[in-house]
Amino acid sequence: MKTTDRYVDAFRAFLVGRPARNGEWRSYCPLCEDPRRSKSSSASLNFEDEMWHCFSCGEGGSIKTLLRTFKNHKRSNTKVRDNVTPIKRAAKSDAAPLPSRKQIKVWHERLMGNKPALKIMTEKRGLKPSTLKKHLIGYDGQRYVIPIFDEDGEVVNIRKYLFNARRHSDKMISAVAGHGEARLYGLETLAENDDILFVEGELDRLIALQYGLPAVTHTGGAAVFKAEWAIHFKDKNVWIAYDEDAAGDAGAIKAAQVLKQVANTVHRLKWGTGIKGGDTTDFFVLNGGSRDDVYILMQDSPIMFSREQPHDVPVKGKPVSVEESQSVAYEEPLELTVMVAGKQTPPYIVPKKLEGNCGMTAGAPCAICPLAVLEGHKEIEVTPDDARLLQFVDASDKRTQELYRDLTEAKCKSHVEFYVKETYSVEELVVTPSVTHRTEEVQTPIHRTVYNVGTYRTPVNQLARLVGKQVPDPRTQRGTFMSWHLEQVDNDLDAFKMDPATLEALSVFRPGKGQSPLSKCFEIADDISRNVTHIYGRDLLHVAYDLVWHSANSFTFNDEAVAKGWLECLVMGDTRTGKSETAQHLMRHYNSGVLKSCESVSYAGLVGGAQQMSGNKWMVTWGILPLNDRRLVVLDEMSGLYSGNNGSRQSKGIIEAMSSIRSEGKAQITKIVTEETSARTRLIWISNPLDDKRLSETPGSALQALKNLVQNPEDVARFDFAIAVANNEVPSSVINSSKRNKNAQRYKADLCHKLVTWAWSRRKDQIKWSGTAEEYVFAAAEDIGSRYVPDPPLVQIENIRMKVARLAVALAARTFSTDKTGRNIVVKVAHVKDAVKFLDAVYGTDAMGYVQHSRRVSENRKRAEKSIAAARKYLKENPSLIDVLQAVGATSFRPRDFEEIGGVDRMEANVITTKFVSWRMINRGSGGRMKMEPALVQLLRELEAEGD
Repeated sequence: MKTTDRYVDAFRAFLVGRPARNGEWRSYCPLCEDPRRSKSSSASLNFEDEMWHCFSCGEGGSIKTLLRTFKNHKRSNTKVRDNVTPIKRAAKSDAAPLPSRKQIKVWHERLMGNKPALKIMTEKRGLKPSTLKKHLIGYDGQRYVIPIFDEDGEVVNIRKYLFNARRHSDKMISAVAGHGEARLYGLETLAENDDILFVEGELDRLIALQYGLPAVTHTGGAAVFKAEWAIHFKDKNVWIAYDEDAAGDAGAIKAAQVLKQVANTVHRLKWGTGIKGGDTTDFFVLNGGSRDDVYILMQDSPIMFSREQPHDVPVKGKPVSVEESQSVAYEEPLELTVMVAGKQTPPYIVPKKLEGNCGMTAGAPCAICPLAVLEGHKEIEVTPDDARLLQFVDASDKRTQELYRDLTEAKCKSHVEFYVKETYSVEELVVTPSVTHRTEEVQTPIHRTVYNVGTYRTPVNQLARLVGKQVPDPRTQRGTFMSWHLEQVDNDLDAFKMDPATLEALSVFRPGKGQSPLSKCFEIADDISRNVTHIYGRDLLHVAYDLVWHSANSFTFNDEAVAKGWLECLVMGDTRTGKSETAQHLMRHYNSGVLKSCESVSYAGLVGGAQQMSGNKWMVTWGILPLNDRRLVVLDEMSGLYSGNNGSRQSKGIIEAMSSIRSEGKAQITKIVTEETSARTRLIWISNPLDDKRLSETPGSALQALKNLVQNPEDVARFDFAIAVANNEVPSSVINSSKRNKNAQRYKADLCHKLVTWAWSRRKDQIKWSGTAEEYVFAAAEDIGSRYVPDPPLVQIENIRMKVARLAVALAARTFSTDKTGRNIVVKVAHVKDAVKFLDAVYGTDAMGYVQHSRRVSENRKRAEKSIAAARKYLKENPSLIDVLQAVGATSFRPRDFEEIGGVDRMEANVITTKFVSWRMINRGSGGRMKMEPALVQLLRELEAEGD
C-alpha cells in the first residue's frame, strides 16, 4: 500500500469530496472539528506534499506528525469505534501548558550563572558547559531542566533531574502535567546517523554525544519502549547500552523485540564498569573511558538480532543421488537429476508476498506487535526456499490464518486483515532416479516425494534438475525434499552429438568387405559372448537382443510416418538357458536398459496408476515403461503375469491392458483420473513355459507354449518376433569350454554405449531408405506371408511388412550403416534381405518350430483343397451331418459331441472324425480336442448357402 493511500485511509472520516488538481483535499480539522457536528470544513490536507493546515485553529505542518498524534489519540480511546473525536476536544482538561522557549532560556541562564549547580553537572555528570548550552540544559532552583523536542523542533516535554535523590523514582520526573508520556530524546541524531548508541537516560545521552557518539535515549526508563518509535530506527544498526542491572537487561530485550522489525542489527553493549547498575556516565566519568574504547565495545558486543539479508536463492547445489538426498548430513542445497514419475494436480497455492493491515486498536498487544511498530502495515516476501511454505500444504482456512500471523508476527487474532498479493504454486511430485543417473541397475528404483515451489507446469515423465533441501514434513516430521528450482534438462539422447572422432570409432561396427549385415551381427555377438556375457552357443539370442536394443524410435516408410519404429520380442525358453543372464550382461555392457521382474508386478508398476492422496485428491504415478520412454526394458519372468497353480493359471489381464502402450507407445490411465504420456519403450519379454515343462516336452514346442502364455491372438501379433531357447540346443562341451577368452575384445563398452545412444537418438527424418530398399520390403513381406501361417499370428500378411521394415532399420543401426555425416541411418536392400534371413533363423529352430509348423499346415491345407470334392459329396449324402458340424462350430470340440448333438453312436462318430482328419479338414489337438480347418468351415458355408 502506498503512503498516500495509508494517509487517505487514516483520515477518510474527515475528508470532504475529492482532491483538487493540485492535490489539496478539503477536510474537517482532525484537531478541532467533528465531521458529524461541525458546520464547515476548515482544513486542507495535501497527501502528496505531506503537509496540512487548519484555517480555524491555525495548526498545521507535517501530515506524518499529525498521523502519529492521531494514532496515539485513537489508542487511548480504544472503546470508541471509528473514533473521529477531534484531538483537541479529547485532550485532558488538566494538561498544563508547556513552557515557552523564553522560559527554557531563563532556566538555562540560571544554570550557567549558578556555580554550585554547574559544578555538579560538570564534575559529577561530566558535562561540559558547551554541551549544556547546546542542549539548553537549565536549572529551576531545585532541579535541572532538560527540554525534550520533537522532530520539528517543538517542545513536547520538560524533564527535571534531582541530583542525589533519595528514591530512584524521584530522580527524573516530567515537569508539566499532561505531557509525561515517554518520548524519544535525540530524533535529530536518529535522522543523521545509521549507527545508533541507545543509552538509558537523558544525561547519559548528553555525555555520549559529548564524546562524539551518535547517542539516543528515551524518557520513562528502561522498561518503556514504544512500538511507534521503531519507525525512526529503520535500517539502523543499534547498540542498546542500558544500565548494567536486571532492569537494563530486561529493557534491552524488550527494545530489541520492537527494533528487530525495522533495524538491520541490534546489539547489547555492556559498559563493563564493575559497578552495580553501571551506566554511560560511570564509564566516562569514573572509569575514564574514551570514544575509541566505546567503539571497541561496540565491535565486541553480541548481536541480539540481525535482519536476514536478502539472498540469492541458489540455483545450484551439491549433486547427490535420490537415495543420498535422504541423509540428514547435508545442510547445504542439494541438486538432483531425476525423472518426474508423477504429480498431484492441481497444485497448492502458498503466499509469496503477504500484507498485514491493522487499526492497532487491540490495546496491550499493540505495544509489542510488529504491525504497530510499522504503523499498522507490514509486508513480507517469502523466498521460495523458505521451509515454512510447506506448512500451508493441506492447511485449513483457520490454520492458514494462523500461519499468516506467524509470518507477519502479528500478536492478535481479531484486528489484523491479511492480503496475499502474490503467490507460489507448490507441486507435489514423485521422482525417481533418471535412467542416465543411476549408479547401478536395480529392480525397483527408489521413489521420493518432492514439493516443488514456483510453478504448476512441471512435465511428467520428463528429466529434470532440482535444487532443494531435505526438510521435515510439518505434518509428520518425516524427511521430505523441498525444491525451489526446477528445470527440464536434455537427457543423453537429446544431447548426443556426432563428431569426427565418434564417427571414426563407430566404424568398427560396419560389415567388412563382402560381409553381410547379419553376418556382422553374429561376429559382434561372438565377441560379446566371449568377453562379456560368457553365455556360449547362444549367438542367435545375442543377435535377437541386439536388434531390439538398436531399433529406432520411429521412421518414415513409403512416404508415411511410422510412429512405432522400436522392436518388441518374446524370448520363450527353458530354465537356465542364459536368457536373463545375457540380458543383464548386455545392460551393463551397453550401459542402457533396465530389467523388471514380473513375478509380483502390477499394471501400475509397469504402466502407472492413480493413487489417492490426502482428502479427495489423486496423483498419477507412471510405471517403469513410461519412465523409460525411448529406451529399453527387459520384462523377466513373464509367467508372473499369471496367478494360480500350474494347472489352472489365470491371466491377470496386464498383457491385455497394455494394447495402447505396445501398439502406439502411449501409456494411459483412464480410471478415476485420465492421463496420458509417451512410452515408446523397446521391450524384451522373457518367459519359461507356463506349465514349467521343457520345450522338448511341450507338444508344438515353443509355439504352443507361446499360445498358452499369450492367449489373445492380437496380443501375440504385437510381438515383432519371438525366439525359442531350449536346453538341448547347445552341447555341454560348448557351454563348459574353457578356451573362450583368448581373443582380444573388439567391441568395448564405451563404443557399444555410443552406438546404442546414436541409434536411440535418431529422429525419423534421419532414417533414410536407400535405392529400392522400400520396394524390397513389400516383396519380402509377400514372400514371408506365403511361407508362414498366422497361427499363432507372429506372421500376418497384413502387417509383416512393418515388422520386416523395423528389423531392417535395426540391422542398419546395429551395423552403423550411415552416410559421411554420421547423422543418418541408411537402410539398404541388404538389411531387408537379412531381416528376412533373421526371421527364418529364429523361426526355423527345432525349439521354435514355426517353419516346420507352417510347412505342415500348408501341406495340410493343400491336401484339404484336394479333398473338397470328396467331402462335399460325403456331406451331400449325409445332410444331417452338416447340421451336426454347424452345431459344434469352428471352435474346439470333442468327438463325443457328435454323439450328444447328432445322435450317432461312438463307432460312427469315430468314422466321421477319422474321415475328416484324413482329408485334413479337422485337426486333432491336445487333450483329445479337435478343431475345424478353414477349408471345412468354408465348405459348410457354401453348402448352407446352396441349401437356402
